[in-house]
Amino acid sequence: MNLKELEDYSWFPKKLRQFQSEMIGFVVQKFGVYRKLSPVVEKLILEKKLHKIVDLCSGSGLPSVYIREHLTTTIPMELTDKFPPADKGISGIYYQQNPVDVLQLKPDAGNLYTMYNAFHHFSTAEQKAILQNFGECRGSLLIAEILSPALPDFVKVVLVSTVGQWLLAPFIRPFSWLRLVFTYLLPVNILTVLTDGVLSVFKSKTQKQYAALCSSLQFANYRLETNTIHDFPNKIITILAQPIYVNP
Repeated sequence: MNLKELEDYSWFPKKLRQFQSEMIGFVVQKFGVYRKLSPVVEKLILEKKLHKIVDLCSGSGLPSVYIREHLTTTIPMELTDKFPPADKGISGIYYQQNPVDVLQLKPDAGNLYTMYNAFHHFSTAEQKAILQNFGECRGSLLIAEILSPALPDFVKVVLVSTVGQWLLAPFIRPFSWLRLVFTYLLPVNILTVLTDGVLSVFKSKTQKQYAALCSSLQFANYRLETNTIHDFPNKIITILAQPIYVNP
């Protein structure tokens, strides 16, 4: 499916994009959706001796911050996005204020690049182009997707986008009266988050589909592998792209 989500359009209001990314980040952080991913990130950093995490399509940045807070190793991290939020204040974390388009990125082999729940925003051709680029540049990339085209994920998205927002909106930080207006009085935020959530489910792929995508790309001394991390009621589909170092 090549339909874009609302937040991927440049005309989409910045405030609504902000509210949407903050809500998703809040849910991921408070409910520990990525808690089993932290050991994977740490192992990759240590094995490959990587010196910085660069998060792509960061949105609110909360998923990346959650992962970093649960690492035992200390490593700098930079957040990036095509539509970076203005005046982003996350203590101790640098948010690149210049737009970063993943499709135009030239990876640094010394960094670990991460992408949390954003890969499905790209078309299949764009996904292949991203992986192709990392393979050619021998960059390390960890992609994590928390949705798949399955009925349980559809139901989960609908509930979180509607009932979840009604219950959680007052507790999302930074607090915003405008968020409450667009949630309770004029429920525009409910409609936009629900629309993008449903589109996300339909645009997502299964692990088998991602594996087929990866198998269509071949590089010397470079590995693309997929996996599913189960943590009921959640699951995380991962794509790990990394160079294989061969001893001379």
